[in-house]
Amino acid sequence: MKKDIKLKIKLIIVNLFTIIRLIGALILPIIYFKNGPSNCAIVTLLLFITDFIDGLLARILKCSTLFGAGLDAVSDKILNIISFLLLGFTYKVMIYPLILELLIIYSSYMIFKYGGNVQTLKVGKIKTL
Repeated sequence: MKKDIKLKIKLIIVNLFTIIRLIGALILPIIYFKNGPSNCAIVTLLLFITDFIDGLLARILKCSTLFGAGLDAVSDKILNIISFLLLGFTYKVMIYPLILELLIIYSSYMIFKYGGNVQTLKVGKIKTL
């Protein structure tokens, strides 16, 4: 019973960073238009750091769930798409990475829909850097 509670607390801590990233990504446009691109860039950097932290904590604490992995992937994609959209206001060339992200989402969905195993490849991790 005590181990179960400890595991739940670990999962909450790890998933909290993911949820912060998701909520932060959704409010990025508000920050961009009310406070400008510089403040938005700082918040975006902090949100990308939460991606590193939640992954690191999940490995250190040895706790992960299918829900957490899915939430992490969705949060990453939403943050990427919103970041590319906002960058596109200043740099029109950012439409290409945005299209790439949307194609990756579509192909991952189709693989999942037909029973395939959707996994991040090394190319995807390098792309994110």
